[in-house]
Amino acid sequence: MFGIFKAAKEELQQAKRAQVELTVAFEAIGMNIKKMNPIIHNALLKEALATSTEKAVANFIAAMDALKKSSASQDIKARGLRAFYADRARQFSD
Repeated sequence: MFGIFKAAKEELQQAKRAQVELTVAFEAIGMNIKKMNPIIHNALLKEALATSTEKAVANFIAAMDALKKSSASQDIKARGLRAFYADRARQFSD
């Protein structure tokens, strides 16, 4: 039984570390992750935990670069980004 609590505590600590790492990484590129849409924020955290902070940030930058090239409206781009990250969150969920 105590093993379950220990595992949960370790998981929480990993999530806190990933959150701090993401905050620092996004500040380095001039963005505030805490102000991001919760769907995107959650997916980035799950991806960072499953892979690494560096990969999560690199994938986000690649997604943003692809959106910049699109001629779609800002609203459609925002909806597309949320949908993309909703799918990514599902990919990295247990």
